[in-house]
Amino acid sequence: MTATLGESSVLGYGATRSTISTLAGVRDLSLGLVTDDTDITPHASGGWRSHTHGRKNAEISWEMLWDGTDAGQLAIRDAYLNDTAVELQITGSVGFIVTCAITGMRQIQGLGSAIVVSVTARPTLSAEDPAWLDVLTDLDNGEPVTDLDNGEPVLVAA
Repeated sequence: MTATLGESSVLGYGATRSTISTLAGVRDLSLGLVTDDTDITPHASGGWRSHTHGRKNAEISWEMLWDGTDAGQLAIRDAYLNDTAVELQITGSVGFIVTCAITGMRQIQGLGSAIVVSVTARPTLSAEDPAWLDVLTDLDNGEPVTDLDNGEPVLVAA
């Protein structure tokens, strides 16, 4: 069994899915996926509740070392302040892409440490559904296919 290190993950942002750029200064990136629980218990259930899946939800949270001159960090801040959507994409060995509302920002100004901003994002209305991404592999050798321009693995919708 192999392990994938967290530092192989990258958070990208963009106004559209075709304009994703790497967000600088990101650390402690987290993707939470949950499904609502719907009670479907019939009367003749033998005393046990029955459940099924409801709607899915996602939450992306991260901390970033604040740089008030970085275009990406300012875009995240502006999306929060102006209630506008932003595309977020997590990449690495697998990934996830979703149109999000920035639902929370907290600036941490610890004594003797760098300013850190903690951010939370959740899916918002979009013409494009959230998508799980897998690394495209070469059918001949099973190796990841890399982008010729940047050497990064090519991701495709699962």
